[in-house]
Amino acid sequence: MPRTRWSPVLWLLGVALVSALLAWSPIHGDCGFKVATGAPCPGCGMTRAAGALATGDLAAAWRWHPLVFPFAAAYALLLAAALHEGMTGRPTFRGPADRHGLRAALAGALLLGAVWVARVLVHPEWSPDPIRPGSLASKVLR
Repeated sequence: MPRTRWSPVLWLLGVALVSALLAWSPIHGDCGFKVATGAPCPGCGMTRAAGALATGDLAAAWRWHPLVFPFAAAYALLLAAALHEGMTGRPTFRGPADRHGLRAALAGALLLGAVWVARVLVHPEWSPDPIRPGSLASKVLR
């Protein structure tokens, strides 16, 4: 059973590792959302914001994506709860995750959507990447 006690920690660390490998891989291009629509995705700039946060450049992290702060704090709390569960065997991660996980995911998605609307529709100069000229997004948003 020790393996199942530590599975939340392994999942969280695995997600962080895969995200970092994808972000810092030599293949840099537009994400699928931008390829399809021409507009930056709701998470556009999050990887660059996380990199800036990791190096202590808080102003740059905010400019790249303002949600990097609450998302990083949530990740740290989840990792701490998962580590505690792994060490003690008490459901400090799974219990709250079962009760609040869906609501937290929906709140995160709504926040991403709100920031995307603000950055793309209300103040396009806030967006880390511009809308591609001639794209579906540029035609719809004219």
